[in-house]
Amino acid sequence: MKSLITPLAAALIGASALIATPTFANDVIVDQFGFGNAAGGGQNGFDNRLDFKQRGGGNLITGTQDGNNNWMAGHQHGNGHVSQNDQTGDNNITAVIQAGENCAATTDTATGGPVNAVVQICR
Repeated sequence: MKSLITPLAAALIGASALIATPTFANDVIVDQFGFGNAAGGGQNGFDNRLDFKQRGGGNLITGTQDGNNNWMAGHQHGNGHVSQNDQTGDNNITAVIQAGENCAATTDTATGGPVNAVVQICR
């Protein structure tokens, strides 16, 4: 009985932590498949979101956010891609999509709500 109570208690504590998450929290989502992928990032501020998805192998993606209400999405499909993304200030949006092989992208957004969009198909 004790072995059943412990996982149940942990699940309840985890669920209550999700419910209690403040609206000003930052989010980082990483979803990688393949071999040798790496992702990294840093956030300073409120309501920031990093969303990385990589398929294939040998891909690297990074994102830094220094401000509030910033959103960065990077999706890399294929092999050998590199994407470095920085956001400074508030209300910035960056989207990077790379497919094929050996693409490289660097974005740098500043305050005021700029939008960056990069779509590449490389060989």
